[in-house]
Amino acid sequence: MKNRFLITTIILLNILTVGFFIVQYLNATYPAVGHDYAYFMPRLVDTHLHYKVNGLSIQWYTPSFGGGLPAYPNPQHLQFSLVQLLTWFVNPWWAILASIVIYTAIGFVAAYYFLKQLLGLQSLASILGAVFFTVNGFYFQHIAVGHLAFETFPLFAVIVVIIANPRLPGRLAGIFLSLIYALLIYSGSFHVAFISLLALLVVIPLIYLLKPSLLSGRRLLAIAVWGGMLTVLLCGSKIWAVSALMRFFPRAIHDQYPTNWLTGVGGIIFQLIGTMTIAPFLELIGKSPLVFVVRLAEWTGSPYSFWELEAGLSPALLLLLAGGAIAFLFHKPRIHYRTLFAQHPSTSSGHRLLGNANATNERISRIFFKKISAIRLFAQFALKNLLSRKNCPVARPSIKSPITIKRLLAVVCLVIAILLVIEFILASGVVYPQIRGLPFLRSMRVNSRWTSAFIFPLAVTGAVIFNSWTQNWNSKRKTLIVFLLLNGIALAAMWAYYLIPMKYQVRNFGVDYSITAYEKIQRQGETFVMDRIIPDINDWEVFQASASGLRPLESLFGDLNAFRIYLREGSVYNIEDGYFNMHNPTGFVFPEDNQSAPFERIPVTDRDKLTDFIHHRQPKWNLPVAQQLLNWAALITLIAELGSVGIYLAKTKNPRRSRRLALSEAEGHTKGINR
Repeated sequence: MKNRFLITTIILLNILTVGFFIVQYLNATYPAVGHDYAYFMPRLVDTHLHYKVNGLSIQWYTPSFGGGLPAYPNPQHLQFSLVQLLTWFVNPWWAILASIVIYTAIGFVAAYYFLKQLLGLQSLASILGAVFFTVNGFYFQHIAVGHLAFETFPLFAVIVVIIANPRLPGRLAGIFLSLIYALLIYSGSFHVAFISLLALLVVIPLIYLLKPSLLSGRRLLAIAVWGGMLTVLLCGSKIWAVSALMRFFPRAIHDQYPTNWLTGVGGIIFQLIGTMTIAPFLELIGKSPLVFVVRLAEWTGSPYSFWELEAGLSPALLLLLAGGAIAFLFHKPRIHYRTLFAQHPSTSSGHRLLGNANATNERISRIFFKKISAIRLFAQFALKNLLSRKNCPVARPSIKSPITIKRLLAVVCLVIAILLVIEFILASGVVYPQIRGLPFLRSMRVNSRWTSAFIFPLAVTGAVIFNSWTQNWNSKRKTLIVFLLLNGIALAAMWAYYLIPMKYQVRNFGVDYSITAYEKIQRQGETFVMDRIIPDINDWEVFQASASGLRPLESLFGDLNAFRIYLREGSVYNIEDGYFNMHNPTGFVFPEDNQSAPFERIPVTDRDKLTDFIHHRQPKWNLPVAQQLLNWAALITLIAELGSVGIYLAKTKNPRRSRRLALSEAEGHTKGINR
């Protein structure tokens, strides 16, 4: 009981510490925050206003930006997201902070559950692994700069739990998996969804090497089939709408880095070493941490800014990884040379030398062994140690451990997965150049972000190493001291990001305008009728001016001068060539069904629709039949999935008892990592 209380307390303290750092770090220059929040915060306010006016319905279009643009078809639209839900209760900035902390806590708990309950590691090792996963520069820098669509990154731990939990039936796991990926896609987290797929390529063979009983081919197939099918049904509406928009604005941009593979891999390594380790070191030797910022761009060959390259791991994790690598590579197996030669009859000279059991012959045989068989035997020990079902990555080699075809295949898959992820990061290689032209993939850029696919596998590896080193220690006090030291280093290292001046994150967006508009909607019922066009107004100023601007923060549309071709400053009711002074947003998405075209204005015959539109009501513009069917399919699938989950839970009379029984049964027929 005391041990459980201690573990729970440590978990809560870690979550609170990480959450405190996130809130403090994001508010370090408040009311100025990361520049890309200038995109998301006004749109959170706009969607909140849509709900106030229209109730629970899809926001197909918005008059607030660009003289009238698609909303739901935009891949970064956040209407059905946690942060948008929280905006019902608190202002957008607090909703952003709360959602980030919630996702961080979920990821921490899920990572701990995976390591403790599924892999069977000790509690302290599992806590460290969860800390290593949640404390990383990739997440901190993206949320600091304003990339709100990346806030869902910690949900990857939930995906791993769903896939690796043998107590979840394949169909039910597929349902949960589809719900997670639907949450990612409807939260604008297309990049996170893709990163999760890359990470799974590495994680699945790693799990099999650590604990094969967690993965069943039949169950994985069921998860893939059910999860894929249900994800398509849940997300088909969004994906169809996004595809309809992006056929006109494909954003086909391919990264090209002027580095070879050797330099590129070195850049990836330094991305993972990161600011939390290098910045304090540079500070200690009297150099500016900005040296690392500059060098990181050079090493990676990337033209992007620091926040796109940083993916730093905790220095505590790096210590464990380095120690584990050294222990694995240089540990000498404690096996008598007589036994070795006895099991290798091909070394007949060794047999003859060992025939004389005296000290001189023993010494000669050792020298002979070192000169003739060292390379072959070392390779065999390393291979058997890696492939051994009973050995973890830092366990002692054993020539008695069996080599199985499945485990050999898992090693091959792991190596191929790592190489494939590196290809995607470097935007070069054998496979990536052949597939980068595929839909959606061709629209993704900043490949350096995909280094984050290694964060969870490395965090798991660090936890396994700590578990392997400490599980046989007789002194619990010693284990606790080492844990607290590593845990303390991991948490304290977060504050190293303050060594990088905030100006290099371009924290220049003031939240005041968006919060003021939100409070007017909440307290005064303001609806902000967009009855004017002001070309040079910023997105965050549109509500106070009750006007739509013509320079929206939309990289998707390319050249923003196109917004100024037909629209003029003044009232939206101004008529020119038979059209009002407002875009017909259907032309960007569904022109065939509405007799419109991209950047075409609303015709004078649709005055009622214009009036509805500028009042944030959704005019009765036509939707394709396929879009309507997919909308209904998504709703019906969601209801059916939630019903299936409810029925499954209802079948258990006593949920707590059922979970304990399931856990004990699973632990009874599965084997943990060899201690």
